[in-house]
Amino acid sequence: MPGDGAPALGAPAVGAPAVGGHAFGAPTAGAREHRRLILARHGQTAWNAEGRFQGQADPPLDATGLAQAERLAAEVLALRLDVLVSSDLLRARQTAMVVSRACGLEVELDRDLREIDLGLWQGLHRRQASERFPEEYRHWSHL
Repeated sequence: MPGDGAPALGAPAVGAPAVGGHAFGAPTAGAREHRRLILARHGQTAWNAEGRFQGQADPPLDATGLAQAERLAAEVLALRLDVLVSSDLLRARQTAMVVSRACGLEVELDRDLREIDLGLWQGLHRRQASERFPEEYRHWSHL
């Protein structure tokens, strides 16, 4: 839920309502198929809490992140998902597995959903990145 620290759910695309209340439902006879894509961010890791860049580094969820995943699962359950896809990074997998248990769906892992590789920034605090790579950090912070 917004503001409570839980991973945010993405809003459905405009003009793409759920069919039959399902995220990926079958269309009725003669109707165009409509799909709804729900996006959720992984729960918190210690690196999130510390302000570290994660990229493709693989820290696990912390206790707060696991609680966020539980709240997300309760919220998503009402959406009656048909498919559950996750990045293969640990923090995303852990979040998806909590949702999976609640929804009774298998998690499909997709490497293409990984966060971008942040190279030498991975594991650094924002301050460290700004000190070690001042020009690049300045450019990144203005994107």
